[in-house]
Amino acid sequence: MEHSNNHQHAALELELATGAPVDNRLGLVVPQLVLTIRNDTAADVEIPAHGLPMMLALQTKLVHGDEAIERSAGTGKQVAPRLRTLPAGQSVQVNVSPLDDGPGESALDEGAWTATICLGAVCSNAVSFSVAKR
Repeated sequence: MEHSNNHQHAALELELATGAPVDNRLGLVVPQLVLTIRNDTAADVEIPAHGLPMMLALQTKLVHGDEAIERSAGTGKQVAPRLRTLPAGQSVQVNVSPLDDGPGESALDEGAWTATICLGAVCSNAVSFSVAKR
């Protein structure tokens, strides 16, 4: 099953853009990352279900100068994976906060950052964004 999902994920195109500012308690101004998952093939593809299954499947890669970090959502408990079908030629959008780190949020240093989001072995384009204090 895992091999099948990785093969299906390879049929996807991931496009990343920045969106509205993230509401956070860390006193930072940082944009939401908007990921479009597009199925440009002629066949339906299975992807993680909306919500928690999707967030747990995504890996966010952040780069600031020489510093590179990877973040993903987490719950601290076992969550059963659930899938849904993304029909041929269709797309879905997922909003991801670059502050998400496991079950909570972690601050980022002020300045210029670059983000990439991956679903399995497929990664999005890189986008640049800035982090500032409120």
